[in-house]
Amino acid sequence: MSGFEKLPLPCGSSGISRFIEDANQMARKKAPRRKIPAGHETAVLVKSARRCLLCFHLNGDLGEKHGQVAQSEQRGRRQPSVHLPASPQRLDSTTRQHKNYTIHELKRLRTKLYKTVADGKHIATTGTVAAGGKADSKTLAALIKLMTTNGCMDWLRGANFAGWSFDWKRIDAVEEFASRRGPEYEFIDPDVEKLRKVLYDASRQLMGLLATETFPVGNGDRQAIPEEWESEQPERFRKAIEAIHGAADKVCGAYDELVRAARKKFLPSMWLRLTIALK
Repeated sequence: MSGFEKLPLPCGSSGISRFIEDANQMARKKAPRRKIPAGHETAVLVKSARRCLLCFHLNGDLGEKHGQVAQSEQRGRRQPSVHLPASPQRLDSTTRQHKNYTIHELKRLRTKLYKTVADGKHIATTGTVAAGGKADSKTLAALIKLMTTNGCMDWLRGANFAGWSFDWKRIDAVEEFASRRGPEYEFIDPDVEKLRKVLYDASRQLMGLLATETFPVGNGDRQAIPEEWESEQPERFRKAIEAIHGAADKVCGAYDELVRAARKKFLPSMWLRLTIALK
């Protein structure tokens, strides 16, 4: 029995209008997608190594994705569905933003991805990412260890330079970081490296201000903005305090942003390395 045969018979002009409206609504309804056979789904996941064909085609991304298989229906009941190694949501959103991909085009993209996986190129890409993540993880660990030496960052967050002396050893870590140059201290990841440069510039600015606006107090390692400036040069005293406090805030903010961003990027790579080691 067809969908239209299930509709109640119209009665009168209003009934006919309602009948037409109900018929149009049923015509607009999409038939439910057919369930993908388990064997077909497994074959797609294995051949694609859980890579997404649209991610590969649009962005060159060969990273492993959550195992999902999309189904593209072909016109005509006798035409079998095409099973694609891609997230259904990704396929739908991509086709909405571009002219719909044809079945033949999707098949070619799938073949290209399968060949890339068969040639082992996806493993080389993953290995490169993992190696870079491993190196950057070590760089991050070394940076955190340095900047937390003697509680440097914790102290700097609450330091008050307005007429108070401070022990220069408290900022040894910032001074050491500001003097480090060379690729061995850089991150491979370009986004994290950009944040490291921001921290580097902020550290150099702070150390420059402390070197020019503070002076030794007594015979030890303590420094301070000269207290006589407050009465003899009040404007210089105020500007020195504001500049040093501002530079200290920039160092703390840049450090926090760098650590948070790096953890988000490099912690997943640690799991990836563990997964590769277990295979």
